[in-house]
Amino acid sequence: MSRPGSPPNRVTTQTAAQTHDLGEHHQARPVVHSGAQPAAGALQSGRWARSGPEVWTSETRDALGAEFTATLQRGVHGLCFSPYLEGQQPGDQIGEAQIRERLKIMQPHARWIRSFSCTDGHEQTPRIAHELGLKTLVGAWLGTDEAINERELQGVIDVARAGHADIVAVGNEVLLREDMSEDALLGHLQRVKAALPGVPVGYVDAYYLFEKHPRITAACDVVMTNCYPFWEGCPREQALAYMQTMVARTRAAAPGKRDRLARPGQRLPCLGALARGGDAVLRRQLPLGRRGRHRALLLRRLRRSLEGRRRRRRRCLLGPVGQGRRAEVRMTTMRKPLNLPSGNAICYSGYRDGQNPGEQTYPSLAEIREDLAILQRHWQLLRLYDCSPHADRVLQVIEQDRLPFQVMLGAYLGAEMNNFGCPWGATYTEEQLTASRAENAAEVDRLIALANRYPGIVFSVAVGNEATVDWTDHFVPVPAMIDYVRRVKAAVRQPVTFCENYVPWQHKLRDLVPELDFISLHTYPVWEYKHIHEALDYTKDNLASVARLYPDKPIVITEAGWCTNSNGRGMHAEHAVQELQATYYADLMAWTEAEGLLCFVFEAFDENWKGSPDPLEPEKHWGLFTTDRRPKLVMQALYPDLLPQAADA
Repeated sequence: MSRPGSPPNRVTTQTAAQTHDLGEHHQARPVVHSGAQPAAGALQSGRWARSGPEVWTSETRDALGAEFTATLQRGVHGLCFSPYLEGQQPGDQIGEAQIRERLKIMQPHARWIRSFSCTDGHEQTPRIAHELGLKTLVGAWLGTDEAINERELQGVIDVARAGHADIVAVGNEVLLREDMSEDALLGHLQRVKAALPGVPVGYVDAYYLFEKHPRITAACDVVMTNCYPFWEGCPREQALAYMQTMVARTRAAAPGKRDRLARPGQRLPCLGALARGGDAVLRRQLPLGRRGRHRALLLRRLRRSLEGRRRRRRRCLLGPVGQGRRAEVRMTTMRKPLNLPSGNAICYSGYRDGQNPGEQTYPSLAEIREDLAILQRHWQLLRLYDCSPHADRVLQVIEQDRLPFQVMLGAYLGAEMNNFGCPWGATYTEEQLTASRAENAAEVDRLIALANRYPGIVFSVAVGNEATVDWTDHFVPVPAMIDYVRRVKAAVRQPVTFCENYVPWQHKLRDLVPELDFISLHTYPVWEYKHIHEALDYTKDNLASVARLYPDKPIVITEAGWCTNSNGRGMHAEHAVQELQATYYADLMAWTEAEGLLCFVFEAFDENWKGSPDPLEPEKHWGLFTTDRRPKLVMQALYPDLLPQAADA
């Protein structure tokens, strides 16, 4: 695992009816929607710069229709949902059959549904969505009518207490419409949060209003922002960059908060049968990263022309991922037999207090024997990260003591190129990079030698670890990775892989994949500010996002875990606790065992040498055991004899 404004200058007048085309509960009246300061160079003489008027031909429409259809078939994270049919309007009672029929249209194409109200029948939507396997962002519509507000607030509390709200939104654009004061909205937020401990609660509004109302922002568990480049006069070709600016401003106003794009979209001319009678929204995926993912709920009109359209299930390799609508992933066919072992698997690095691989101070043979005696009681497979004296000693002990372990042996590859995107700095002199390339070549030689010396113990080899992800401090270009993999494959009998965060597998590593015998994937929900209730689904989504791209390539999860202490860097400090580690571990093990997935838990023991000197540095606290080899909560039932009172006795 890696170590890890000025007043707006534009005003656009719109009506509430224009903004909310899903029929939410309010009267149409003029509102002022102040736009953000556009990115540098976006404006010329107060207008968005563009090369000329955009001409929509039949060919253009056909191309956009094809792209929209392909995007819809691949599936989106979420869709905003309003069940109204022609002739219906807010205040009409909506029946269960109608809601269910409309949700079934959306079910194959999304994982989340956002609803806007908990009265007049809309309170049935979250329950039905859960029955269909969809997750729910449940809204309470707040306006100027206090009686309706009270019904909405009690309705959303009742829905959540019944277990049908994964996230709750208390109001939508209330401040934008000036329907109530900040104090009143804050009181409603605090009331719902107090009534729903354990359920994430937030508020939805235009992105810049979270800058103007810091008390509201601070009160939210999750900040949900509406982003409409269209309403701010932004041309389509500049919309994505402008939307990224909106997100950046929201995050700057809400540091450390989870964020959701509640309603992003750039409106396009109607795409024929795909959106007959209404506007369509074409989603372009925002850049993804380990600590920079954006989750979007897409707004579009539902039309009868979409009925019967279903996303085909994709067949991959590793057992079902998700439920119902998600990609089916099964061990059906492989490019060639791998004969990978099965069993409980864990990442092992035995460095204790005062030991550090950078200082070449390694665990002794006796300390390794103590560690392996602990681990062999529950695990059969180990992952080692490099070919240092530590790894050599581990393999010696396993062989000499005839321990029942098999090992995935790694080669650590240092930086061969500067990475200016690394948050903590990864720039080197050319002399340093040249020395690192020479050391990498020597490390690969050691990997080959150890794999051939211990063929009965080493079951696979990993050429590098997290060396291509955008934030890495030891970046290795993909062509160099390909060369290293080819060299190792020509010299060893074991299957060869590369271990990396899930994101680069989606695009950057496509040329590397054909060279590998299997893909090794890392997934860390807590690093991406996920609550425990969504953590396992997020891990499944990470796996599915890669598996669907490579249906003939086996995938192994080589890192998945949960931190137990944090200073707040890279994750919410309140999430980094032993209780949540135990929950995630239990969920992860139950799922991977049921589906026959090989999954290495990260990691066996805490390692105090990692990261910054801060004792709460999260990199130090991923072990299932502490540095003094005491079991954390997750392991105490399996290792009661290692608890302090038992050891003292």
